[in-house]
Amino acid sequence: MTIFNPATGADEIRSRSAYYCHDQLLVLLNELWTTFGTANPAVKILVLGYYPVLTNQSAIPNVLDVLKALARETINPPRPHGFLAETLGTDWNLRRILIQNSIAFRDASRTDISSAVVSANAKASTQAFIYVDPAIADDEAAFAPNALLWGLQPGTEVPTDPVYDDRIRYCKDLIGEAPGIDQFKCERASLGHPNITGAMRYAQNIFSAIAVAAGQAASPAPRGLL
Repeated sequence: MTIFNPATGADEIRSRSAYYCHDQLLVLLNELWTTFGTANPAVKILVLGYYPVLTNQSAIPNVLDVLKALARETINPPRPHGFLAETLGTDWNLRRILIQNSIAFRDASRTDISSAVVSANAKASTQAFIYVDPAIADDEAAFAPNALLWGLQPGTEVPTDPVYDDRIRYCKDLIGEAPGIDQFKCERASLGHPNITGAMRYAQNIFSAIAVAAGQAASPAPRGLL
C-alpha cells in the first residue's frame, strides 16, 4: 500500500527499506543466530529477497480503471470518476510513479538485505546467512511479456490467479459483506505475488542455494516439492 500509493516518493521507499529491510531485518537475523546458531554453528539460514512488481516492460492496465474499481468498491456513496484524474493526475503519470516506486524498492531492498546478511554473518563469525535473490527480470514483472507474477484482468480489474473465487468467499467470511478498502485488498491479495511459474523459479533458486551451501552442484528442484 506504500509502494502503490501515488503520493509516495522513491526517497520514502528507500528510507523505509533501510529501516525494515536492513535495520529491523538485522535485529531478526541476530536473534535467529542466538536462538538457532549458537547451538548449531553449521546451521544455514536463507534470507529471501524481493523483486520489482512493475517495470518499464509492464503493460499495466489503465491505472485509472483500477482506481475506479477501488472507488466503486470502497467509497460510499460512489464519487464521479473524474475526481480521480483531477486528484491524482494522468494515467501516464500514475504509471510512471508506480513503476518508479517498484524499481526503487527492488534496488533498495536488494542492497539493504544483502548488507544485513553481511553484517549478521560478521557478528556470527560464520557464513550462516545466505541471501537468495529471486532473480525476476524486468520482462518477468507483473503485466510484462514473460510475467512470473500475478496481475489483473483488464477491464474487470480482478486477479488472474485460479483461486480468486475461493478467496472472495473467504474474504467475505473474514471481513464481512460491506465494501471497503480491506475487502478490496483481500480479494486482490495475489497481485504482484509469484504465479505458478514464478514460484517454481523462486523454489529453484532456494534449492540451488541449499545445494551450494552443502557443497554440492546446484541441481533442479525436486518437482514433488513444488
